[in-house]
Amino acid sequence: PYLASRSELNAVFERCANWRMDGVIAVGLKQDALESIAQEMQNHPLPVVYVETSLQQNTEMFIGNDDRSGLCEAVQHLKDLGHRNIVHFGGSPVSPLTDKRTAIFLEVLRDLGLPVAPESARATDWEDAAIIEAATDEVLDSPSPPTAIVCGADAIAMTVIRRAR
Repeated sequence: PYLASRSELNAVFERCANWRMDGVIAVGLKQDALESIAQEMQNHPLPVVYVETSLQQNTEMFIGNDDRSGLCEAVQHLKDLGHRNIVHFGGSPVSPLTDKRTAIFLEVLRDLGLPVAPESARATDWEDAAIIEAATDEVLDSPSPPTAIVCGADAIAMTVIRRAR
């Protein structure tokens, strides 16, 4: 989850140190939380692995997807099938991963000569089916519905497929 405060982050590192944990895995954090982690590392020298973050600094360990290649392949495949009105559903609107994947998706549309409109990409939610269903209803009921929807996570895709049926 997103950490609410510096004191909450400090408490997490204290727990890790007290429990003699071997390290920390930081998943999907924004830049301010990453900077706080870097400061905490001075007090608690635990190794940190960064997974899918908006990391703007060099680290020893980072794990992430090749989102650009994946989105290029997916959109190219849809274009080859004849789709021209393709929409992207990302996760939470406060997620740096959603921002990153949305930006890449829009670049891929432009690179492939496909139309880009404000409704080409939208944040939904990683887990809240009601939000994903509402977004699906909205785009499918629009005057010019998409012929394909690319989803930023399996949970989003499963909800979109179920709702579209």
